[in-house]
Amino acid sequence: MASTLPELTDINQSVALKTLSKNGTPPKSRLDDPRKTQSFVSLIQQADAERDRKVAMLKGMADGHPPYNPSKRRAASQAWRANFSSLEGKAYLSNGLVPYYDLFSSSKYLIDFQTGYGSPNQQAEWSRIITEELDTTIKQWEGFEYEMQPMLHDFVGYGKGFLAWNNTYDWHFEHVPHLSVKVMDGTKINLGKLEIIVIPQSYYVHELWAKIKNEVVARAAGWYPEAVKQAIRDAVPKRPNSTEPPSWEMVQQELKDHDLLESCRSSTVQAARVYVREFDGKITELMVPTTMGKADFLFCVLNPLQVFIRNGPYLQLNLHHVRDHCLRVEINVTTALTACPLDVRPGKT
Repeated sequence: MASTLPELTDINQSVALKTLSKNGTPPKSRLDDPRKTQSFVSLIQQADAERDRKVAMLKGMADGHPPYNPSKRRAASQAWRANFSSLEGKAYLSNGLVPYYDLFSSSKYLIDFQTGYGSPNQQAEWSRIITEELDTTIKQWEGFEYEMQPMLHDFVGYGKGFLAWNNTYDWHFEHVPHLSVKVMDGTKINLGKLEIIVIPQSYYVHELWAKIKNEVVARAAGWYPEAVKQAIRDAVPKRPNSTEPPSWEMVQQELKDHDLLESCRSSTVQAARVYVREFDGKITELMVPTTMGKADFLFCVLNPLQVFIRNGPYLQLNLHHVRDHCLRVEINVTTALTACPLDVRPGKT
């Protein structure tokens, strides 16, 4: 059967990053067309569908899915055989998380700040005071554990854990699911070589409204209030049967959470944050809606500070090659339980 996934050349051609002019002058922004940005976001999500499906299988193993397909068992008159998860995959993952959590939580300070102001004696004292206050501030933030724990889970389980800042003036970071970070095929793991990053996200309408309620401040921060208002008007619950390719890991999570009724879903704005490296090495952040309709940028900041960080291993050359605990757990558990008399070894459904 022929593959329905887009060819890499199609994706590369659709990016349409601007290059040098004939007289050698770099553009103000390498990506300034919202329609082309939307098309690229759609294509890169399609190209990631197969990776998404494989990760969903690993997640199902850790969540306790039966190792064999019940329908195929019944069709083969083998329904009487044991078909349940021993949860060893979840146990391996939980055990792997312990040392990583202890690694940062057992340190005296989460932040070590050094200032260059004042005399050497003053610098030492002021640095200690600032470090203590910053450490206290972070530890008192109620969202700290809620953001760090899922990042560590992704890092240990899948080899990639991401944290990001939403803007350049708020120190509160947030966890970004590892499969929500889209890059071009063949992208090197070196941050200095990343040229474009796409992060599809869902926003509740009140979240976006809070960002543009004061239009003067919103425009100064890079928001386009009229485009955001239109996106809020068009907000609908995200449906699994939308025109976008399904996120199999999201489907797996919905099954785990027993989210069965679409009528109970909140209205959301489907958007994508896009980070583009300019010729001077700085980052331009854009945001476009991913649903069909009028294409406008919701947000655009030219050459902001780099607001994206990544935490992960550095043993692989390409970002898409990175795999970690869950893949090893699948291999190890399958091998260890091959001779089990109840035939409960995990496998692909």
